[in-house]
Amino acid sequence: MRVLVVTPTPTAPATQGNRVRVAQVASTFKRAGATVDLLYYALDGFDAAALEAMRNDWDSVMVLHPDGFTPRRSLADRWGIDDWISPQLIQCARSLAASVAYDAVIVNYVWCSAVLDCFPAPGAPLKIIDTHDAFGSRAERIREAGLTPHWYYTSRAEEGRGLDRADIVLAIQNEEASYFRSITRAEVRTIEYARPMQPVGPRARRRGGPQSWRIGYIGSANPWNLLSVRRFDQLMVAGRRQFGADGPPKVLLFGPIAEQVGELNYCLPMGVVGDVRDAYEQVDLVINPMVGGTGLKIKTVEALSYGRPIVSTLAGGIGLEWLHNDLVHPDLLSLIKRLAVLSANDEEFDELKLSMPDAYRRFYAEVDAKMTALIAAAQAR
Repeated sequence: MRVLVVTPTPTAPATQGNRVRVAQVASTFKRAGATVDLLYYALDGFDAAALEAMRNDWDSVMVLHPDGFTPRRSLADRWGIDDWISPQLIQCARSLAASVAYDAVIVNYVWCSAVLDCFPAPGAPLKIIDTHDAFGSRAERIREAGLTPHWYYTSRAEEGRGLDRADIVLAIQNEEASYFRSITRAEVRTIEYARPMQPVGPRARRRGGPQSWRIGYIGSANPWNLLSVRRFDQLMVAGRRQFGADGPPKVLLFGPIAEQVGELNYCLPMGVVGDVRDAYEQVDLVINPMVGGTGLKIKTVEALSYGRPIVSTLAGGIGLEWLHNDLVHPDLLSLIKRLAVLSANDEEFDELKLSMPDAYRRFYAEVDAKMTALIAAAQAR
């Protein structure tokens, strides 16, 4: 079996959720014995180290530079479905379609879906769009949060037109799957993000009291993350008395967000780590204080896979609601109150450390079964 993966984001370094999602799907096919060719549409550029890492992971890596191409809006107030697609990418895809017999083509993001039209019937491969996110009403959700729409956003009709190019559309959580089914004729499947458990060992600490704790947050510097962490820090100041006379523990910030979030009260920027495992080894518990956004929050799954308990708002735990009650706190005030309780109660925290990994193992097994079914669909093509 031979598979083409088309992605506008590199798979290395794994510093952003979308990168690890691309790698999750591609590596699952590779473990099943497939030859995986990666076509990187380098809108954001790349460096030599990233390219070397990708070449170590995949059977071949092709880099397509959109030289001289600048996206231009075809719609008045949002992007058209093909506005970010350069003629060079279409030419490259047509050349591959004419020269390589692929069993499946996986396109990441609906706005790259024009690539699928380069593989016409008869004899077309299985055409898959991994959506990552819903873009049809993205601008409205962003404005509701008080942010300015950024990156790519389009209309429901345009998003549906792009999804119709696929045989199978992958949603990262059920709520978005329901939305996609309302706008496309294609088959829609939910395949969440999951990764095998690789638990880190417990951090050595003295027991008792908030100041013995280390809480962690790992994330990119996208606007949703920045807004969420800043609001969380403000509310930690307001709720500091819940943690006793010494106040709350510090929250260590890892990843690109640490370089852009600025000076805060209880959140301490630690910078980017070469291996994310090093960050998890430094903390007892992880938070995801998201106040909005879409998709399944990959940082939540990542923490669980490293065996660290995580306390999250509903926005940060969407798609994972059944795993644990501590993934569905209705707001930041509830999340902070829970942190205060856990930091003062070692026994309750110990129970959390046991129950969350058990729930995650069940979740991983379910996602793995869904990926196995997707691979079988490609093999049967």
